[in-house]
Amino acid sequence: MNEANELTDSGFWDEAWAKRPVSVVSRYHYLFGKNGIFLRAYRGWVQDLEGKRIIELGGANSRYLLALSKWCGADVTAVDYSMVGLKKTEELFARNRCRVTLIQDDFLTWDYRGEPFDAVVHWGVLEHFRDPSPVLRKCSELVGPGGVVVFSMPNMGALGAYFWRKWSPGNWRKHVFHSDDVVRRACAAVGLKVTDVFYWGLPLLRISRWERNGLLQMLITGAQLATLALDYVLPLYHRGQARLSMHRGFIARKA
Repeated sequence: MNEANELTDSGFWDEAWAKRPVSVVSRYHYLFGKNGIFLRAYRGWVQDLEGKRIIELGGANSRYLLALSKWCGADVTAVDYSMVGLKKTEELFARNRCRVTLIQDDFLTWDYRGEPFDAVVHWGVLEHFRDPSPVLRKCSELVGPGGVVVFSMPNMGALGAYFWRKWSPGNWRKHVFHSDDVVRRACAAVGLKVTDVFYWGLPLLRISRWERNGLLQMLITGAQLATLALDYVLPLYHRGQARLSMHRGFIARKA
């Protein structure tokens, strides 16, 4: 990848994925279950994915991709340059008795010459690039006419991002805030039209491991767990708010 543009490398991701557990995802899982926050947030797009071909860029250990396969019947592919992450993906799908096609490659330079995909997705990828254009250009190349590109980024404009920036500064510096206008212009330049921008997910209080620890950090972590417990009583986090929610989602279509 263009290291001048990308803020992470394969070593960063190998270390990150090596620490992530693999498990069976229950249909009742608060985030990735059949009626979890993720699929509810994208309900208008995921209603008719049976048999559709979907590829995820940066798809290592992706429970998002698993949800699209397990609950929506999509035919899914993951491309990632981290072999550690792809082995996690393989194990994750095997544990959940789902199928996935795995490709180890740098998705920006990957020379794909097969049939266009119905949809290209990525979650928490674009914010690791100073310039979003190369990623979105690859999305446009992979999706067919009338296809859709669906992605999200951490909501760096949320009030709770203050804690992230203050107490996990190293992790914060691996991320770039791209405004809605920047994303729209970058999409338009590669033949994509953004049709939806929205927020979803738990309130953002703790999104990364704390690099600086103390009593206040413990209290914030406890508050984040409390918001998760609240979801079981009031399952409303698929309806987000710009200053509170953890994720900012986009849907773009190719003419």
